[in-house]
Amino acid sequence: TNKIMQNLFFRNLIDANSLTALSEKDKEEFFLIKNSSLHRTSYGRNLKKLNDEQRKNILLRFNRNFIMKDEINQDSLMIYDTSAVKAEGKTYEDTKWVYDTCEEKMIKGYALNKLLLSTENKLTVLDFELQNEDKDKTIEMFKQGRRQFGINKVVIDAGRDLKGMDFYKKLDDEGFLFYTKATKSWHFNFGKDYKIEELRKNRKEELQEEGIISLQVWKEDMPLRLVFVLSDPRTFLTNDLEIPEGKIYSYYKRRWRIETSFKEEKQNLGLGII
Repeated sequence: TNKIMQNLFFRNLIDANSLTALSEKDKEEFFLIKNSSLHRTSYGRNLKKLNDEQRKNILLRFNRNFIMKDEINQDSLMIYDTSAVKAEGKTYEDTKWVYDTCEEKMIKGYALNKLLLSTENKLTVLDFELQNEDKDKTIEMFKQGRRQFGINKVVIDAGRDLKGMDFYKKLDDEGFLFYTKATKSWHFNFGKDYKIEELRKNRKEELQEEGIISLQVWKEDMPLRLVFVLSDPRTFLTNDLEIPEGKIYSYYKRRWRIETSFKEEKQNLGLGII
């Protein structure tokens, strides 16, 4: 078969849904060893609730999401994001206060970090980590994905765990092109230091005429690019100085697919509460 890493379906492409297709041996060898604290959570409990037909349907859906080698091109991306998993009732090991973006508050539980491979039409899980607060380990996840698939483009959300120019500089030093949302409070140098809203206001007429514009700016001696979209109040940040701004915007919008992945897991497999 020419399907990428298909033999790793039962080992590496682990997701709350694909987990249901694993044999007990597979779970014991890979999943439980990697994240031992999860075997008492809703992941494990919900496995027992699925009948054979449900398992079959989940497996078929994930088979359809396998990405073929000839489907990977210059617009293929890796997408990384984190979701909070709430712990209620009993006290589980390694729980911490984590930020839940859905509830917009800190909750007691786990941070689940997922790395996905995205083409224009498909999305499949590459790896995940529980409670990973080490930015260097996150970059190692990206490097492993690049070694396997030859992709150096990463879409990330500038959440609490991935803020800071030090992280962006490390990505740049490692040869990654990143696409993210700019932090509103940051200043960027465009001849002199400006706030993001000042830069947007200064280019208001051009933005209204073009619909989308970009500016090459500097921050801490690093060349960056800001992208403004007329129909979107967010500002986007990248170290990719070459591609059209419309493509940068389309790359970041693909990040929403990982959010729907988390939502499905929480609704269908009880990931939301441990």
